[in-house]
Amino acid sequence: MTTYNTHNAVARCIGLLLGCLLSGQAIGDAGRIRATAQNEHRSLTVFTSPTPTRVGPLDLSALLTGANDRTVHWDTIEAVLTPPTGGAMTIALTRATATTAFMQAAKFPLDQSGKWHIAITARSETHELGTAFNLNVAPALPPLLAFWPWFLPIPIVLLLWGLAREP
Repeated sequence: MTTYNTHNAVARCIGLLLGCLLSGQAIGDAGRIRATAQNEHRSLTVFTSPTPTRVGPLDLSALLTGANDRTVHWDTIEAVLTPPTGGAMTIALTRATATTAFMQAAKFPLDQSGKWHIAITARSETHELGTAFNLNVAPALPPLLAFWPWFLPIPIVLLLWGLAREP
């Protein structure tokens, strides 16, 4: 006769539920693809992170690849950002700011919600490739909601400790 350990089953169910709930928080290294452009020689892909985009820090990354899918580094990649109220600003994307060696990125704060227009241009001495997209920026989250994942382990540990205790 096999006995069924309810404590292990409950712990597994909680782990599965938490994995499903938090899986929406997982994103790739560069974030969400926002725009692509290509010509006969190059392909440009633009990413933003975090998703969804809110007032606060934004990571804008660009990946430039050649016809053989190898990374290409051109002299400059620039982003022209136009906020909802106007007044465009230009930001350079660099390899020093990127988290991986094959991308160029810029990290900066977005200070207002609404529809931002972002134009990206990659330039070398002989070539130019560009794309543009609109980015909807939501208002910032209240501080407690922004940090809720950091408080989640406390009730989980208490619940698992309570289940592990023998009655």
